[in-house]
Amino acid sequence: MELIFISPQLFIVLQRATLCVPVQLIKYAHANKLQKALGLYLLLKASCDGHAEFNHDWKAFLMNTLDIKTTRSFNKYMSMLINENWVGLDKKSNTVYIRSFKWLRMKYGLYEPSIVEFDVVEDARHIVDFISSTILCFEIKRREHARRAVIIKKAGRSALKNESALQVLKAKKYITAYIGISLEKLGQLWNVSKSQADRIKNRLIRLNYIRRKKHYEVIQTLNSPDFSLFRHLPANRRYDVKKRKSKGATVYLFRERTFDEIISCMRFSSQKAVIRALKNRLVRA
Repeated sequence: MELIFISPQLFIVLQRATLCVPVQLIKYAHANKLQKALGLYLLLKASCDGHAEFNHDWKAFLMNTLDIKTTRSFNKYMSMLINENWVGLDKKSNTVYIRSFKWLRMKYGLYEPSIVEFDVVEDARHIVDFISSTILCFEIKRREHARRAVIIKKAGRSALKNESALQVLKAKKYITAYIGISLEKLGQLWNVSKSQADRIKNRLIRLNYIRRKKHYEVIQTLNSPDFSLFRHLPANRRYDVKKRKSKGATVYLFRERTFDEIISCMRFSSQKAVIRALKNRLVRA
């Protein structure tokens, strides 16, 4: 249990400091515009053991953590949860009942076993960004798994740690040098424009959900920095000139920036045993 300080008069005891949330549930919330509602559900789930009496202090904690400004907005998100049957509310006793992840998996047929770690306080404060990051980082994880499978198929498992073997596979274009995702693809993942995708990506970097490593392709090596070249190049591409020392001489690398390498900082794991049990229960039913 964890004691959360809200104000000099208000303390809330959380039953869990972290939750393991099904990735498919996060994707469902994103697709159906339930981001804030999901944050509310996760906080409710972390605050009690399945059910509890709803009181003013609990509501104040939920609104403060999720940055919900008005009671009207809070009631809207609660209504979403009730309509989706993620929670139930007994108005006579003012008791809230919270459905389990297993129940939601059965309801929606969410049998992909991947889960992501959710820090109840820190991630709840940035629930929309947490959801965006989960979707992105899971895509990175999927691509890394596919890249690894190609390496093993083409060159054997030992090639995973053999740089020369990896260079051969890169030269033959069997694999990419790194996991890079374009703004266009990010926009498709999040269902937003490229400019919005760029802003979201930069926000995720600031929040330490992801790390970015910039990559460049050298177009030409110059003896002097000829900036007039920029006038003859497409305006929608990113170029720069980098000063370098090469064999005792100063040269200038005329470079084009390629896709950023995006490195996930999120923790994923799997619940294969849970999924097997749910599927067995479904078969018996």
